[in-house]
Amino acid sequence: GEGKRQTILFSDQTNTRRRNITAYKRLVSELRKFPGITAVSPSVRDQAIVVKGSQSRTASLRGIVPDQENVLTHLEDDVIEGNLEAMGPNDVFLGSALADELNAGPGDRVQLITPYGNQSYKIAGLIESGVYQQDLTTVYQPLESAQKLLDLNNEVTHIGLKVRDIYNAQNMAKDLGALYNLKARSWMEDNKIFLDQIANFRIIIGVINFLIVFAAATSITSILIMVVASKSKEIGILKAMGASPGSIMRLFIAQGICLSLFGIAAGFLGANGLITLYNLSPMAKGSTILGIERPPTVMSQEYAILALIYALISSMLASLFPAWRASRLDPVEAINQ
Repeated sequence: GEGKRQTILFSDQTNTRRRNITAYKRLVSELRKFPGITAVSPSVRDQAIVVKGSQSRTASLRGIVPDQENVLTHLEDDVIEGNLEAMGPNDVFLGSALADELNAGPGDRVQLITPYGNQSYKIAGLIESGVYQQDLTTVYQPLESAQKLLDLNNEVTHIGLKVRDIYNAQNMAKDLGALYNLKARSWMEDNKIFLDQIANFRIIIGVINFLIVFAAATSITSILIMVVASKSKEIGILKAMGASPGSIMRLFIAQGICLSLFGIAAGFLGANGLITLYNLSPMAKGSTILGIERPPTVMSQEYAILALIYALISSMLASLFPAWRASRLDPVEAINQ
């Protein structure tokens, strides 16, 4: 299941039946030409009561154009029974949990009741998004049928947009809303609680990264201290031959940087291998918890450069104490050890 959400959603400014989106076909045509927009899908959304026999449930009614909605949200991927593209004017698709609550299935008939009328429809299929609350409360039917049932003539209540740059959705929503005098809501607004959790998660990851770098730097320091202890005679001989304390320090700092570069190379190769394996696995398919289609995982060039810089700086700092200690060795004492 995927639980897809539109990247940007247009709706009437006042949320009343008097301010629905009229002449929507012209607006849809204009939006399809707008830079940065990759898919547009008009829809009707309202509340309805779904009745089967003595069972009834409140549901969110969605009138859609199946082929356009599928491009926008990949809704067809959530269909577990039936053919969404073949949905007729008297057909509906129910969320799987809603169908279970009504004890209904494909071929059964249900009645949709709204303040503007009611009508009987055949269940043509079931949809399972993986989000229980959505599967419990959603009914899909063709756009024209929903317009007729809700007495909307040739109007829609929402227009969903998919943008190329998902992180620019908030700015595009603001600009498009002002341009067309419509209320525009981005996926960032719809999923603010998830984004807040992700921000907190990034703080945790930052702390973990710091601890990893600290552990690596401590390891470099420990290795170099042992090298200084084991090579004290050689250091003493170098100093007796005229090597300056500065040159001894540079030698050990260079050794620390070499250890760091070896670790960086091993880390990059290992990370690329793991990323390749992940992209080939089934876990890399589908969508994220926010309903956004998951792109292939790639190593960020920016983060790779930052990791290189952090590793070099940390290795230099970790090398300073052992290098200073080596430069301070007395050559006579070091040779006599």
